[in-house]
Amino acid sequence: MLGYVVGHEMYYFMDGYSGHNQVKLAEEDKEKKTFILKWDAYAYNVIPFGLCKAFTTFLKMVTKTFHKHSNEFMKVFFDDFSMYGDKKNHFDQLQKCL
Repeated sequence: MLGYVVGHEMYYFMDGYSGHNQVKLAEEDKEKKTFILKWDAYAYNVIPFGLCKAFTTFLKMVTKTFHKHSNEFMKVFFDDFSMYGDKKNHFDQLQKCL
């Protein structure tokens, strides 16, 4: 990661902590993620933390979303987003990503 930011004036770091909790489950999969307690039944609408491959699904989604900007002025590492560039372009770069 340091190799990409060396020599650039600006460096931004964004953390996608718990970002997989924003990935919606498909309607047909919601019943598979239902759990029942004494008083009620609950179904997840988003990918839960302990779900197998939840993080991999999130990483694929993020990589696909930011593929145009990857290696140009942005790198994605797991759930961390790093942007780098010059002062004159930093507002445009942030606007593209946010």
